[in-house]
Amino acid sequence: MGQQAHGSVESVSSARVLVTGGAGFIGSHLCEALVASGADVTALDDLSCGRRSNLDGLTGHERFRFLKGSVLDESLVHRLAAESEAVYHLAAVVGVPRVLRDPAGTMETNWVGGRNVVDAAVSAKARLVLVSTSEVYGREAASPQHEGLPIPEFSGEEARDSYPRSKRLSELYCLEQSSGTWPAPVIVRLFNIAGPRQLDTIGMVMPSLVKQALSGEDVTVYGTGEQTRTFCDVGEAADAMVRLGALKNGEPLIVNVGSRLPVSINELAEAAVKGAGTAARIRRIGYREAHATDYVDFMRRQPSIDLVRELTGWEPATDLPTIVRRVADSLRES
Repeated sequence: MGQQAHGSVESVSSARVLVTGGAGFIGSHLCEALVASGADVTALDDLSCGRRSNLDGLTGHERFRFLKGSVLDESLVHRLAAESEAVYHLAAVVGVPRVLRDPAGTMETNWVGGRNVVDAAVSAKARLVLVSTSEVYGREAASPQHEGLPIPEFSGEEARDSYPRSKRLSELYCLEQSSGTWPAPVIVRLFNIAGPRQLDTIGMVMPSLVKQALSGEDVTVYGTGEQTRTFCDVGEAADAMVRLGALKNGEPLIVNVGSRLPVSINELAEAAVKGAGTAARIRRIGYREAHATDYVDFMRRQPSIDLVRELTGWEPATDLPTIVRRVADSLRES
């Protein structure tokens, strides 16, 4: 998709902001960043994946409130959007195990919920930041992935595809429904984000490996371990989203957010063991043993972040050992 890299960044100070999925790993950090910037924030979350404790640091803050509820509740979403000047949509089913276990539920929450939020934001004339995923680029995309790459069709025949398919449908719906809105929406394609509060229980790779290393268990790497990812600090990702939400762009934008530095899963496992300071061993297992299916992984996932830097001046700076250490500290505390 062609798009112009222009826009001006303005403060979100005093804005009324709705964050769906606000009690999640990324959502809770975004809520903190928005409140710190001066916004009046409402977090909506059904707590199916998010945790209320993620928001303990905001409890009692005069510019923050939490509501338990679902983005599938159309009337609730419309009511909250009508009270807001900006909407950040993060609520989604995430994590490979859950997606494989319930592809239909993944489609319902991510696609129907996404549609509800888009409709509500457009109806309320609220600024919309729709959070999507790097997985929409598909398994065969050239690396680094830039926003102008063609997006593959996801048939939905494989359970795993329900996640990128649902996210891509939400992107397309957002672009279709937001014609003429001001400011135009921003679609944020997040690459791997890591840091404190990330759950190992839903299959996220960094906390899973770090937790195993901390306990002295074998650190399990799926496949060859040669597949590469980039890991961006969650606080820095939240900062990028705050900046993107403050843009006054006349045309819809699709923007990658992530780190530039590719890391193999083997290297990540070694960093996890080193960061944990234990004698854990690294063990490689097949995908069928891990997921009871012939799962096909994404071998290369690395963003081009030239556009977000050009638009906002944002650039990630936290290195992998620091992120691993923060994840380890968070897991020890929990």
